[in-house]
Amino acid sequence: IMLVLVASTGQEVEVECDCDTTLGALQTELEEKTEVPTNDQLLVFAGARLAGKETALSKYGLPMDANGTVDIVEQTQTQSRFVVLYRKSELRPVKGDDGAIGSAEPECAGVAAERESAGDGENE
Repeated sequence: IMLVLVASTGQEVEVECDCDTTLGALQTELEEKTEVPTNDQLLVFAGARLAGKETALSKYGLPMDANGTVDIVEQTQTQSRFVVLYRKSELRPVKGDDGAIGSAEPECAGVAAERESAGDGENE
C-alpha cells in the first residue's frame, strides 16, 4: 500500500501497487481518487520528483516488501512516509537572492511538511 498525501488538501490516499506498476498507472488511479488531472500532478518522494509515465515504481527507490509490493505505510523515522502530490497549477515561482526566478515552489508545502513531521513520532 502506498500512502499519497495531497498537499493542497492534506488528504491521505491509499493506493495498491507493486514494483511493476508504472507512474502513469499510479497517476491515473490518483486522478480517479483525487480528481487532480494527471497533467496537473507533480509527485515527489523523499525530495525527488517522480517523472516518466512508463517508468516502474521500483526505479524510484520506493520501499518494497518481500513480495515486490510497494509498502510505505510502516516506515522508520529515517524514511519518508508519503509520496506527496502537488497540483502544478498551484505552484508559484521562487525568486532567488539575486532576484532571478528559479524553480517552482509548492504554495501548500507547509501542509505536506506538517504531515511528514507528524508521522515522525508515530514509530517511536
